[in-house]
Amino acid sequence: MTDKHPGGRPRKFQSVEEMAKAIDAYFDNTEPPYTVTGLASALGMTRRGLLDYEGRDEFAHTIEKAKAFVEAHVERRMLAGEGWGPGHIFSLKNNYGWRDTQHLEHTGKDGGPIEYSDKFRAVLDRLSDTEAEGGTETGAS
Repeated sequence: MTDKHPGGRPRKFQSVEEMAKAIDAYFDNTEPPYTVTGLASALGMTRRGLLDYEGRDEFAHTIEKAKAFVEAHVERRMLAGEGWGPGHIFSLKNNYGWRDTQHLEHTGKDGGPIEYSDKFRAVLDRLSDTEAEGGTETGAS
């Protein structure tokens, strides 16, 4: 009878050094463009599996370093106009936490407060009164 591994399937890599060698082999033997999924595949695992390994303290730095190399490669290609721009953006957002942000600021004329007409202010006051009474506004007046 064979002894069963106590924690499920044995690890693909038993040491950080073993994984680092495999990562170096990926970069040495693969023509760009480099990808996280390509790296994972070269290591014999899925992208999700690679990210799971990244969650292990002993492997985190090694995988973060490899992913940073891939990220820099994707960013360089994007800025050089190589490849498909939206694909680069997709990769950077989904693999590296990049995001688009907008900052909207609403102000009135010349940066002052927003001014409302008397008619609009009356509607706002009416809605506030109705809400304060716990009711809802229905119908037209």
